[in-house]
Amino acid sequence: MRFIQLLFAISWMLLFISFSVFAQNLPSGDRWITHVEEELLPFWMNEAAFGKPIGNFPTYRCNDGSLYNQNAPCVELTLPYWFKKHLNKDYFRMKSRQTYAYGVAYHLTGDEKLLEVMKKGVDFIRKHALPSPSGGAISYWIDNVAPPAQKAISYELAYIQLGLTFYYYLTRDEAVLQDIVKLKDYIFNKYYNPDLDMLMLMMNHKDSANNRATLASQLDQINAYMLLLTPFLPNSLKKSYERDLIHLANIMMNNFYSEADNCFSMHIYDKKDKTRTVRHAVCDNFGKTIKAFLMIYHIGKLTNNNRLIAFSRSKMPDIFEKAFVKEDGETKTPGFWAYALRSDGVLDKKRNWWIYAELDQAAATLSLENPAFTKYLVETYQYWFDYMVDKKNYEVWDTINIKGEVEFPKAHLWKNGYHSMEHALIGYITSQALHGKPVVLYYALKPKATDVTLLPYFYSGVIKQKKAEGLMSDLGLEKVKIVFENVK
Repeated sequence: MRFIQLLFAISWMLLFISFSVFAQNLPSGDRWITHVEEELLPFWMNEAAFGKPIGNFPTYRCNDGSLYNQNAPCVELTLPYWFKKHLNKDYFRMKSRQTYAYGVAYHLTGDEKLLEVMKKGVDFIRKHALPSPSGGAISYWIDNVAPPAQKAISYELAYIQLGLTFYYYLTRDEAVLQDIVKLKDYIFNKYYNPDLDMLMLMMNHKDSANNRATLASQLDQINAYMLLLTPFLPNSLKKSYERDLIHLANIMMNNFYSEADNCFSMHIYDKKDKTRTVRHAVCDNFGKTIKAFLMIYHIGKLTNNNRLIAFSRSKMPDIFEKAFVKEDGETKTPGFWAYALRSDGVLDKKRNWWIYAELDQAAATLSLENPAFTKYLVETYQYWFDYMVDKKNYEVWDTINIKGEVEFPKAHLWKNGYHSMEHALIGYITSQALHGKPVVLYYALKPKATDVTLLPYFYSGVIKQKKAEGLMSDLGLEKVKIVFENVK
């Protein structure tokens, strides 16, 4: 019996050592910083990216970084892509996503210019997207004219919060927080349908055409602002947000999740009879499913809810196994993440930037407690650096199809710097932790601010060092360098 126990212990030790070898092969933290500074940021520090005035970040840009010109458009914005009919729209969610991207770049590098550009984006959004005292928001302009508030989509409003929330995370600007809270209350008051017990796509619940139950209406409230914001709220508000987060997690699990297929559906199928039956028999894309699992996992960690942690932790490995494509025998590329499992059971092997990023981020997060998942990351990170990055004009491609061809522009109504920068931030934090090295991040706080809770993004960590690095006079804030250890 003792021999069997000893053999079992040795087996586990060898397994742990083999997993640790995988972790050692992950990119270094320095590689992630280089990725941000040399492969992503040049696309966003191009003058065309800043907008006029600075902060009015444009929705559409060409792959070389130049602005969209409707009189002489670049080829990638003339092709019959799905978004072509929306080229006259300018989206505040995209301004907010770009605002977030500058914030992440500052967070990782401490470059003050990036925070200054971020603040321009915050100011523009607060002035032009949040003009209503009722707490609503303008989601986009059509030829510089705003549509009626009733046409705003709930998850578009969530992403208007993204850049504002990351700015609050970095600075603890109370005026910005009040705008975030006001818009959150507006969304939950106007879009919540008590009959279905969920947030809807549109605010008019009695209009059957608008009465759509979507996963994104729940999920993006979590992902875009609530999860990051909640740990830093005053206690009374924090408890309320924690309850809402748990509620949203339960809505997703009870209404959109299929146990048989281990997938989240993007829609509830029959909106007329309000059925709870999920629409799809298989994953229509891996991105929404893995993001839902990861957000539920983080909510469980934040609220000490073991049920949510156990649910998501047990489900994600199956998605990694389905989505991972081992080294391609024809092209000899490293392993990569596929796009979806089609209804006919065939794996769609095209590579889409945001789905790829979400899968990496989930695997990296679980690797902090189980290094076995780094076996995927060693390959998928290498593929990202080698193939997803535009080596000539920077940023990452939207999609690489099964032929290895690039599809879609790098900046459009749903793509800019958000996912690529978050991917780099989480890649840096988790890689440093897995290498046993400290995580260094930069914040911007009021001079001599005390009793400020600081965390490394969605994770926990012990502050080993806190160093003020001088006043940023244009912002009235002090740059603060934080060194975290024991990040989990």
